Amino acid sequence: MTTQTTRDILDQARYFHHQLQTFYEALKGKIEQPKLQLILDYLAQHEERMEQALDQYEEGIAAKVADTWFKFSAGVSMEDAIRAIEIRPEPTLDDLMVIAIQLENHFVTLYRNAVDQAVAPAVKEIFERLLNETMRERMKLSRDLVDMHDLM
Repeated sequence: MTTQTTRDILDQARYFHHQLQTFYEALKGKIEQPKLQLILDYLAQHEERMEQALDQYEEGIAAKVADTWFKFSAGVSMEDAIRAIEIRPEPTLDDLMVIAIQLENHFVTLYRNAVDQAVAPAVKEIFERLLNETMRERMKLSRDLVDMHDLM
């Protein structure tokens, strides 16, 4: 467990989104199926939007709250989560859906850990909002991927 600021954790989450965007773009280069490439484009764009949203969110919170320190353990790093993924030589849309949801779950864990470990009510509230928003986004992402699956 390390001591981090709210800003540090938001920066870490933003970096995770950037890593996922890079992961999806790299995976797209390894897949020949145009439909799956479209899905990977969608996933990369989703991660880019989430990264930008976190940037705007951080700008909107008070500096006092952003600079609040607390002991925090994020859990598994995104690098480890990405390394743990096994991608079949010819993945299916279902495979990509499972991977995307597994990776999105790391954000849920990150924010849930922050909520559980935050002492200051204002900090706890920030991470509760992010947790709720992340869960909504995960549901939307799931629905979008299922809709895309139905169209293919």
